[in-house]
Amino acid sequence: MRRIFVLMGVMAIATTGFAKEKGETASAFLKLGAGARAAGMGDAYVAVADDATAGYWNPAGLAQVEGKEGTFMFLRPMAEVEDLAMSYIGIAIPSTYGKFGGAITYYGYGQMDEITGEDNGNPIKGKTWDAYDFACSLSFAKDVKKDTSLGATLKIVNGKIAESTAIAFACDFGLLQKKNRLSIGAVIKNIGSSMKYEQEGFGLPLSVKAGASYKLLRLPLLLSADLTLPNDNKTHFNFGTEYSIKEVFFLRCGYKSGPEDEGSGLTFGAGTKYLDLYSFDYAYQTFDKLGDAHRISLSAKF
Repeated sequence: MRRIFVLMGVMAIATTGFAKEKGETASAFLKLGAGARAAGMGDAYVAVADDATAGYWNPAGLAQVEGKEGTFMFLRPMAEVEDLAMSYIGIAIPSTYGKFGGAITYYGYGQMDEITGEDNGNPIKGKTWDAYDFACSLSFAKDVKKDTSLGATLKIVNGKIAESTAIAFACDFGLLQKKNRLSIGAVIKNIGSSMKYEQEGFGLPLSVKAGASYKLLRLPLLLSADLTLPNDNKTHFNFGTEYSIKEVFFLRCGYKSGPEDEGSGLTFGAGTKYLDLYSFDYAYQTFDKLGDAHRISLSAKF
């Protein structure tokens, strides 16, 4: 376990060197998470990450995936804001060389009216314009020891605001170590270039995350906790639980202490499996003053 804490220290020092103020980073959608299961557990998923969303949470977690599987998630991050939505598609494919993963994320802001002036206090609307964020990623993980795996995710991030577009390249590096029912993981996310719109460039939301999870077999209950050190926000904690009913039905809850610009609060979720091949998950989270978030996920093994 010592190598986990050494890596955490190195990554934390690296993050402080790229510290930003709130609003000084681009592509905030990269912080929203993947999968309704993780969301229901308060996004405390770094040391869990055992499905097709592992490439997002901790690429080293892909080493836990035993067969081919895919997942689709739809998110309404702020239900009160019309047309705001995010879609995520992820896949995990084991091979003799290691475990591979891929994902596509699309975050749409909808169409907005250009304001060209004012008439008696009423805005004069011009042509409409749209905005979106998009990311495509490839992941790889491999067991380097019986109880230790390493992983990496490479991603291309593209953004569009009206007629302006930007592109950036980034990578994540993760480590996962398991000891009986205890798992400890660490990941550094979004190391890469900046998004440059027109003449101004904005860095990506770099963060260091560390987490632990533990399975209580008699209940049966999964407990998890994450610590996040972002370069554009305050340090925050995430806690999550998952209660299994005969490995068919699942009840989840969690707590998020941040990020500060999203708010803190409880999270709730539920899920079900069919023939251990198909699963459906739902999660509810609050964005404090920004409104509520609803996620649904559909997953399948093939």
